[in-house]
Amino acid sequence: MNHLLTVEQLSGREIADIIKLYRLVRETPGLPMPHADAARASLDYRHVVHAEDAREAVSCAAGVLAFVFRVTFGETQATAGDGTPRYLLEALLPSGLTLVIISRVTQAGEGAPAFLAGAAEREMAQVA
Repeated sequence: MNHLLTVEQLSGREIADIIKLYRLVRETPGLPMPHADAARASLDYRHVVHAEDAREAVSCAAGVLAFVFRVTFGETQATAGDGTPRYLLEALLPSGLTLVIISRVTQAGEGAPAFLAGAAEREMAQVA
């Protein structure tokens, strides 16, 4: 099975959003390299196992992405093939591409950072 993404699978708007995402990742410390296919681009934070660190990293990433793409993330839960829970923050872009942030911890837990707007503005000031 071929998992390579080809230009023929994407619209011009999806291509523009993927390019925008890769540029943002290149210029924003802490954002992991996304995996993109025809329907979604995912940023994986499952390697961050300490709950507070994961919440902070994911919250900051969600804030930056929400600011840049002008979207709101919704949280869902899924179960991985090995039975472990995965928490997903998802946002649908106008182009049809879905941004997904994957984590091992829920963002609704106690101690979740409440600085999203400030973090997004600080990160964007560094990118601009």
